[in-house]
Amino acid sequence: MRNIILFTFTVHLIMQIAVNAGVKSEAPDINYELSNPEDIKDALERVRDHLVRVTPYQIVERKTGEPVTDFNEVKDAYVAKLPGHRIWTYEMGVVYTAMVQCTRVTGDQSFIDYAEKNYQFVVDNLDYLEKVSEKYGYHKERLMYALKPEHLDHCGSMGAAMIKLHKLRPDKRYLPLVDIISNYIMKEQTRLKDGTLARPARGDWEYTLWTDDLYMSIPFLVQMGKFSGDNTYYDEAIKQLLQFAKYLFSEDKCLFDHAWYSHVKYDPHFFWGRQNGWALLAMTEILDVIPEKYPGRDKVLDIFQRNIRSLIELQGRNGLWHQMLDREETYYETSCTAMFTYCVARGLNKGWLENVYGSVAIAGWNAIERKIMEDGQIEGVCTGTSVCNDMVYYANRPQSILAYHGYGPVLLAGSEMLELLNNFDIKIVSNTFQFWRK
Repeated sequence: MRNIILFTFTVHLIMQIAVNAGVKSEAPDINYELSNPEDIKDALERVRDHLVRVTPYQIVERKTGEPVTDFNEVKDAYVAKLPGHRIWTYEMGVVYTAMVQCTRVTGDQSFIDYAEKNYQFVVDNLDYLEKVSEKYGYHKERLMYALKPEHLDHCGSMGAAMIKLHKLRPDKRYLPLVDIISNYIMKEQTRLKDGTLARPARGDWEYTLWTDDLYMSIPFLVQMGKFSGDNTYYDEAIKQLLQFAKYLFSEDKCLFDHAWYSHVKYDPHFFWGRQNGWALLAMTEILDVIPEKYPGRDKVLDIFQRNIRSLIELQGRNGLWHQMLDREETYYETSCTAMFTYCVARGLNKGWLENVYGSVAIAGWNAIERKIMEDGQIEGVCTGTSVCNDMVYYANRPQSILAYHGYGPVLLAGSEMLELLNNFDIKIVSNTFQFWRK
């Protein structure tokens, strides 16, 4: 006999209390209905099609903007781009990872085709662009970070997706780039004395840790460990997660602070949404790849579960999470909502979380769908964000449909919701959900 897990939406209870008290209640901000799998696929396809439309595959002259046609002549040139969009960035690395997953879940090869086309463009043109850079100056062209990374966000996310793609559609030209990224993360990136990956000194700062860097390093490390068979990468991934948690995980709130400063004794804590999403995605990668009995994995799972519990308590009544998680006066933000929704759904599908959390994923996805425009662009995404020591900065970061930080997480969330609908029988009875694992 299948075990039935019954759980009730908080909104139903609140509305009932209000009715009993004679108070006029407002309708909920979001409709608690299960998405049709076809509607989810349609949303994923619209996002994919938008990315296909805006991705340029041309190298153009810097002065004239004209396409380069003769690659025997080295000109001052760069990869054509549209506002906010470049092929080799950490946010696009998340997109490529998501495209691989969307194909795995839906069977639609056009998703992984997009990731492959982008990486093929990179390896097809690196030699020419390296000659351009040697003649006119390195890093005028962002693709050169593939050969000479200077920060974790220049390489880790893209490298993790490249390994995932290579497993399904091998191309030996990817392997030298994978080796460059591995060498950079393991041997060249700045570290604290205890080995924690750190940002180098800048201005009057000494060293900083950014929670974002968990995603910029750990997914690559675990994928490299699986790909190479070398457990050193697994050990490094777990070590980094646990040491970052020592500096940045609030045992009181069970949330990640955005940054730690080596020279600030009383460092203020800011619980930014997307940075908590980066940490959660990194833990999800560890739990996905590293074997269950591997030393240290249980500690990662404990942090993951406690983090999820706190995040669930902070979800808004419309299914979204706030830009600053513990500050309700800040706006609702789409990219962190997609990250949390994906990780909750993943945790349910993999058995890392109790079934009672299912409604959180459902509400999150319903809210996300409302942020996907008809043309596949995504609203409500915070633009790129540095670390700062005041709430004014974080609370007032602008939102933009050109912030590609939201596109990969939305694709991940949607594809994982398809898995959730496939893995569970779910019924709605009087505003309650009944879940049966199939």
